[in-house]
Amino acid sequence: MDRILITVIVPVYRVEPYIRRCLDSIMRQTYNSLEIIVVDDGSPDNCGRICDEYAQKDERIIVIHKENGGLSSARNAALDIATGEYVMFVDSDDWVEPNFCEAALNNALDKHTQIVAFGYKNMFVDRRGHLIRTQDRYTSSPRIVNASEAVRLLITRKDIIFNFAWNKIFKKSLFDNVRFPIGRLYEDFAVTYLLIIKAHSLFVSDEMLYNYVRRNDSITGEGNTPRAIRDKYEICSDRLQNIRKHCPENEVLQMKELAVEALEGLVCISRDSEYGYALKDFKRFLSENKSVIQKEPCPRRLKLYYSKLFPLYFIARRLRLLR
Repeated sequence: MDRILITVIVPVYRVEPYIRRCLDSIMRQTYNSLEIIVVDDGSPDNCGRICDEYAQKDERIIVIHKENGGLSSARNAALDIATGEYVMFVDSDDWVEPNFCEAALNNALDKHTQIVAFGYKNMFVDRRGHLIRTQDRYTSSPRIVNASEAVRLLITRKDIIFNFAWNKIFKKSLFDNVRFPIGRLYEDFAVTYLLIIKAHSLFVSDEMLYNYVRRNDSITGEGNTPRAIRDKYEICSDRLQNIRKHCPENEVLQMKELAVEALEGLVCISRDSEYGYALKDFKRFLSENKSVIQKEPCPRRLKLYYSKLFPLYFIARRLRLLR
């Protein structure tokens, strides 16, 4: 087992208060056969210098300095040079438990699966980075989950597998011809389900080995911005096409998720905004797929959309957004 190399990929951008804790937690892993690829994605602070400093401390660390291209671009740059048999991802403002890599690899080998998923802990911090509270995000009892069920759980977000890339270990070969989408938010939504389909199954562990920092200034803090809604709609649309092809039993569920994103876009995106062009796509999808979307169980907000009450819902949501 000690001969099996794990590549740990760490994209870095504007995380100077957090990066040392992150890299320290990876360097202190109980499993030593690691290739740690740290990608300085054109960070304007001292992150690049700190990355180089850590590379001097540990020969397992490889630093890539590149122009800013976003999280997907940074991860892809690391995947292009990764030599490990397995791949794991750690966001540079987060940190991991000492047995993060060892437990992941043990489970992958013992259960004969190409993907292992874990639970995690939400670590809520204030603007100064001080911990406010924590929240455990458990998975179900440990078990093997086939690809069809896993995709269903990802769509319905039953908090068993999670769409994230960072709470999992992947066989590196799964990334052959698969990369994160450049220039889009919710990049994990675009990739995780594809890797699970390729792997046919995964093992779900009940261990919580990843500490996910929730801060307002991170890219995940963008919430329901027009860009975030547009990106998520387009990613869900791509997911629908692939799910139709590889696990059609989940097609209707994915259509309803896409409908919810379309409805969110109608509420949150103004016609004269940069992303106003997408409104026609939202309306067209909701209109063309009305009969399928309305089948039970149908989310209440979608029922309102197809009823005369939608204008009231629209006004109420807009007022809440503008406060």
